Amino acid sequence: MNSTTAGPERQPTNHQPEQPTIHEYLQVVFRGKWVILLTLLTVFISTVVFTLKSKPIYEATATVLVGLRPEQTSILSFDVTGIGAVKNIKNELQILKSRSLAGAVSKRLVEQRYLDDAGKEKIPVIQPSEGDVGKKEMASPEEIFQRLKGAIEFGPIRDADVINITAKSTNPREAALIANTFARAYFDRNLDASRAKARSIREFLEAQLKTKQQSLAVAESSLQSYMEEKGIVSLNEEATKVIDQLAQLEAQRDAVDIDLQSARKTRNSYEGQLAQQEPNVARIIAAANDPYIRLLQAQMAQLEVQRDVVVAQNTAYVGQAISIEKLKEI
Repeated sequence: MNSTTAGPERQPTNHQPEQPTIHEYLQVVFRGKWVILLTLLTVFISTVVFTLKSKPIYEATATVLVGLRPEQTSILSFDVTGIGAVKNIKNELQILKSRSLAGAVSKRLVEQRYLDDAGKEKIPVIQPSEGDVGKKEMASPEEIFQRLKGAIEFGPIRDADVINITAKSTNPREAALIANTFARAYFDRNLDASRAKARSIREFLEAQLKTKQQSLAVAESSLQSYMEEKGIVSLNEEATKVIDQLAQLEAQRDAVDIDLQSARKTRNSYEGQLAQQEPNVARIIAAANDPYIRLLQAQMAQLEVQRDVVVAQNTAYVGQAISIEKLKEI
């Protein structure tokens, strides 16, 4: 009889990979400790050297209050300076950023030249670049404008009629000087405009007063002559009412006439300013860095090329209707 002996059954086992222990992590760190220490030391030394060599940037802020006034409709509201009676924060920001104001600031800085009263420390922003040292005494107006443009920022304060003028420089005294000079130039500009406007209004009203006094004298003289000629001692009630009504109508007519003349004066002022600005428009547009303007300039150049090609390829048709229409289309 055969017998069979059964051995113990083998159970399937799942071998899980062992997780690294903290001790093994520490061994890895200690093996690379010199590399880690050298890296940290290099970064630390580089940071210290960069910090010591870098010049600190100082900021100075000047604050200007924009006087917002309600719009007027009377004779005194007409504008002879190009600055309306109603001021807008956005408009004032554009004035602060304008080339004309930066030019006024540049002129003042050039006239001052030094940061201190002793005349020992020169204003850096107006000094010539390193390549021009010895060749010229001051930087060019365009160089100064670009430097000021990069050193100054303007920001309105929310819910307030106030604009902050912030200047940055490696010299704290220069930062304060630039911010204060911009604020002073802006203030003086508005002051000059207000004085010019007040002077024009006074001259306008004086001329109107003189004219009306002459008209009144002529009217009184005519009335006196008429009454003497007709033997009238006094006017009756009906005549008095008619004269009063006539006087009111004439007053209304004179008020309209004054408004008309003030509007003409304002128009003439704008036309004069436009004539002064026109010579600079082409130069400003040519030097503009605005992407939209550059795109328009490129499109204009392409159209000019198309126009020249049409003329060159159709010399026989120049002056004819088909050629004229094609050129008009371009």
